[in-house]
Amino acid sequence: MIVSVEGTGQQYEVVNAEELANYLCEIKAKRLSYIAELHGRIERYEKRRAQQQAAYHKMSSIRKLFSGKAPDHHLAVEYMVYVRQPMQEIAQLTGGNNVIEEILVVLSGGADTVCVPVWLSQEILNRMGRERLW
Repeated sequence: MIVSVEGTGQQYEVVNAEELANYLCEIKAKRLSYIAELHGRIERYEKRRAQQQAAYHKMSSIRKLFSGKAPDHHLAVEYMVYVRQPMQEIAQLTGGNNVIEEILVVLSGGADTVCVPVWLSQEILNRMGRERLW
């Protein structure tokens, strides 16, 4: 089986399609577990923010006056770091998993040559124990 890298014209040979499919399934599973971890981080942040907001609203007016509420721009930066960036990363990982799924469909169809993106070729080579493609 020959694996071709998109845009580079590079090709390398893999022992068989089953081996490549196993590597792709491992990569996909690793990415799915990381996506679940990112979702967990987002949920923990949102839960913590909701608790802080509820605690602030329960305070008396005098206590609110003396307690330091974070400025809105700090909250916006926190949101970007803890929610927006992980959501962008999740979208990127999900798109990559879709590419992996398409390649698995091509492999199950019995193709002799498979074309993969550069990022995926590097992950495959890392899993196979090779250093570089070229």
